[in-house]
Amino acid sequence: NVYVNNVPAQMDTKVYDNFTIQCDVEEQIPSSYIAETFVSEESIVSEEEEDSSEGYEEETDSVAEEETDSTADEDREETEPDLTAEKKQPEIAAEQEKSSTKNISIVVNGEPVVLRNKADYIFVDVLDFYPFDTSVARGDHLELRVNGIPCDFTHPVKEGDQIQIEWVD
Repeated sequence: NVYVNNVPAQMDTKVYDNFTIQCDVEEQIPSSYIAETFVSEESIVSEEEEDSSEGYEEETDSVAEEETDSTADEDREETEPDLTAEKKQPEIAAEQEKSSTKNISIVVNGEPVVLRNKADYIFVDVLDFYPFDTSVARGDHLELRVNGIPCDFTHPVKEGDQIQIEWVD
């Protein structure tokens, strides 16, 4: 839940300087940690299965022993490729994360600016890379434009966009 000035906010709620924003954020576990946990739990389960099948073999005759051994071998063969695939998942996720971030070049008030380290950008991201002081009003309101079209701080920004930010009386 997101609150703006202690009121539940919607996706289109506008936020300006000196507004208070509160959000209830659940703690997220990194996907690599989940994959490692999953692999270790699976290996523990397979070890327990082997231990329990050994105890079962001692109580049965030799025919049952052969069936259990062949089943256990098949189980091990099936789980081993899964374990190696699980180990590769964090590496793949890290590569995808690197490739999903991109740098884009835009022009802000006539000056070239490069936005870095995000997959997608919105207008407010420009303020992280372009020095524009919004804390002191120098007019009645801010006029925001992308490619000459008026917009708000949540408007998407793409490669090559022409951005204008200015105070207007």
